[in-house]
Amino acid sequence: MIFSLMSSTEIIPGVFHIQGRFTDKLGPISVYLVVSDGKAVLIDSGTAGSPGGMIEKVMDKIGLNSRTDLVAVLCTHAHPDHVGGLHRIMKLSKARVMVHENDVRLLENPSLFLSERLRLNMIEKITARLEKGPLRVNYPGVKVNEILHNNDTISFGSTRLRVIFTGGHSAGHCVFFEPSRKILFSGDEINNFPNEPRMFFTDCSGDLAARVLALDKIKSLHPDYLLPTHDSPHIFEDVIPQIQQAHDSTQEFLGNVLCLLKARGKADIEQIAFDLTRMHNIPIPFDSPILLRATIYSALMTLKRNGIIEQSKSIWSVHDS
Repeated sequence: MIFSLMSSTEIIPGVFHIQGRFTDKLGPISVYLVVSDGKAVLIDSGTAGSPGGMIEKVMDKIGLNSRTDLVAVLCTHAHPDHVGGLHRIMKLSKARVMVHENDVRLLENPSLFLSERLRLNMIEKITARLEKGPLRVNYPGVKVNEILHNNDTISFGSTRLRVIFTGGHSAGHCVFFEPSRKILFSGDEINNFPNEPRMFFTDCSGDLAARVLALDKIKSLHPDYLLPTHDSPHIFEDVIPQIQQAHDSTQEFLGNVLCLLKARGKADIEQIAFDLTRMHNIPIPFDSPILLRATIYSALMTLKRNGIIEQSKSIWSVHDS
């Protein structure tokens, strides 16, 4: 279900929070417009329909021209609820599209989201094409103009944004940090769901170990402002607890998957999902089996890369000690 409540607010001087429709699962779909000396950068573009034309309306209201004054669109990652709106924006703008190299293929070929980034059974592959929610793939790919790397600096006007590669939520996920005011644009790496910092999901390319390390790094920056996509902004003393809870729940999820696998001896993803839904120590997206399976796969691959478990076709088991 999608609720049609949209708004825009200048939450920090020169930083506009443009909130699209509220969805019943992922909460609001937000993008951020950062303005500096008459030039603007957009962080994410929302879905194909939300926040849509509100982005241009905000620019018009503050006296900027979307064709000439929007210099770049920075993509935290290439999921449909973050890049679905790019195609319409690029019809109206000459902005450069930027994303991390690990999500370039996905941005230019959106169908890969269903075929590579999720684990869908036959029925789900059919119904996914009828999906009307925020993860719907109903938009064309967009050519990437510039590839982002960890520690890159994006400069426009007098503003500098630092690129921090996180790679947890998806293989190409980045967050953007404005050091002078300690503003963190966190995409989906923190506060993946509204009002529940411990709940998260990844696609099949995500890396939970990378997420833990990235959250440690972000915490060390001591952000004063945390600006996520699917939750309300957080400020000052409320920021670090949000980051810490995201960090702890990731470690706990990995630990739970490993414990359940040890208890069973061998298991496939469906068996682990069944067991997880009977545990209540960490919140997980129970009502979305597709997202849960993708997150479990990401956890299993993280454990496998670290030599803790092994895989034989669809069956996973713990290495003999």
